[in-house]
Amino acid sequence: MNLTEQAQEVAEWRARVAGLQATAKKLEAEFRQQYVVLYTDLARSEDALKTTEAALRTEIVAQFKATGNKHPAAGLGIREIVELNYLESDALEWAKEHAMCLTLDKKAFEKVVKAINGALPFVVQETVPTATIATDLSMYMEQASGPQDHLEREAE
Repeated sequence: MNLTEQAQEVAEWRARVAGLQATAKKLEAEFRQQYVVLYTDLARSEDALKTTEAALRTEIVAQFKATGNKHPAAGLGIREIVELNYLESDALEWAKEHAMCLTLDKKAFEKVVKAINGALPFVVQETVPTATIATDLSMYMEQASGPQDHLEREAE
């Protein structure tokens, strides 16, 4: 397949995907409109659930602190977890001193290297060709046979 044929195929698939996305978006909007009361009730119910769950959790913890009972009622309980509280600056200093727990921020590093024109001896810059495809491939659509024909050709 040459580049023109491949571009035609991409244009065909893009047109098909765009059409299907538009149809799906329209149907979803119609569905949501048809069931607006349901979705409104669902949103309100989810908010109420979050609020009442948070209140229940607060009360369970309060009772545990008062009584030490980890199982105040059926289906309700306390799980104790260890939380670590520290200043990030202190943790970073420790990590540097011990050469542990350090991760390179690749995006930030590459931005710095590009800003200094790759002036680090261990960095090799190379230019790599990257293909681009225009968003608008309509110029190929007149010649196109359609993505369905492509599927039939592959099946043969």
